[in-house]
Amino acid sequence: MKMTLLLLIQLFLILISFSQEISNVHFMQEGNMINIYYDLSGPDEYEVKVYCSQDAGNTWGDPLINVNGAVGKDIRAGNGKKITWDVMAERGGIEGNIAFKVEAAITQLSETTGSGISFSLGGRGSLMLHKPSYDSKEQGKVVVAIKVDKQGRVTSAVPGAKGTNVSDQTLWQLAKDAALLSRFVADPDAPEMQVGFITYNFIRQN
Repeated sequence: MKMTLLLLIQLFLILISFSQEISNVHFMQEGNMINIYYDLSGPDEYEVKVYCSQDAGNTWGDPLINVNGAVGKDIRAGNGKKITWDVMAERGGIEGNIAFKVEAAITQLSETTGSGISFSLGGRGSLMLHKPSYDSKEQGKVVVAIKVDKQGRVTSAVPGAKGTNVSDQTLWQLAKDAALLSRFVADPDAPEMQVGFITYNFIRQN
């Protein structure tokens, strides 16, 4: 059985994370199961997915499905999160240079002091929505029209879209810069440049 090879091969754990949301990732094999542990930080709720590569992370398939624990939607922050993967049930065993990738996409945003952020991108999730550094006396909502490529990178950001209710150019520039630093879930089936919006609600700090 291929599963017996799992004890002999070298396992490489590759962590893909954004905005320091995932850290302290490690794993342990227990029989036919592999337990993957991680810490998740942030004020929001996340959809966590885990992937396994058999060529040291050069290629990745679909997210693993025979998993349970701290995986899926509505995962909150905390330490010592655990995902259990039933290797035999899903693949009948694995061999090669094995790598794991863990992703956490925001599914529900929590507004924090200083700014609230929301987005719309055709149902596509976000990996990291950059929050502007803000200490202005001005306040209001800036809607930024964005274009996102298949890899989830924001390639264009134009503030002042419909719904914007403030004309302060400093806030517009802060929103634009933050939008360009944001990152969304990669989607090979998405348009070459998918159009969406990020809304920044700036609240006066002093």
